Amino acid sequence: MIEPIAQIVGYAAMATVCLSFQVKNPRGTLWVMAAATGLFSIHFGLLGAVTGCILNVLNVLRNLAILCTDSRKLSGKIAKHLLSLAFLVAPFGFWFIPGITVGIPDFVLGIIMTVASYLFWSQRAGVIRVIHFFAVSPGWMVYNLLAGSIPGVITETLNMLSVVVYWVRRLLERTKKSSESEK
Repeated sequence: MIEPIAQIVGYAAMATVCLSFQVKNPRGTLWVMAAATGLFSIHFGLLGAVTGCILNVLNVLRNLAILCTDSRKLSGKIAKHLLSLAFLVAPFGFWFIPGITVGIPDFVLGIIMTVASYLFWSQRAGVIRVIHFFAVSPGWMVYNLLAGSIPGVITETLNMLSVVVYWVRRLLERTKKSSESEK
């Protein structure tokens, strides 16, 4: 009975991620993504995927910290380092809890999310897209497959497709500008 509920919550999270593609300002996107990762946390918790659950809770906390602190001030710097390193430490913490299985994909995802967290704080959209395409989405894709998260697999596929569409649009804009300047 829990499996269908977990997948329904996952699809709600996926829909929320899709909604975030429509938000035009970075702060609004962070709020919507906080809601989406909160739903994914519940989804993974219901699936029994502890690392996915906790890493998504950390995503929510990171987004809220980015929204509510100034990364140039001491409080923002502390939040950035504590939350980013928490992604790395989380799988190791679960490793010592009896009854919880933690494997190589959990550790790899923790490392990927640590790097991604630091990048989110940088707010460098181009670099974030590249790392998302080549590391974050593939890492979550593997984790989602192992955890049985169908909505997670679809979401990461859509995330990667979104990055490709962004790159194609940029290429077409450059081509158009270059052809206009030659006239």
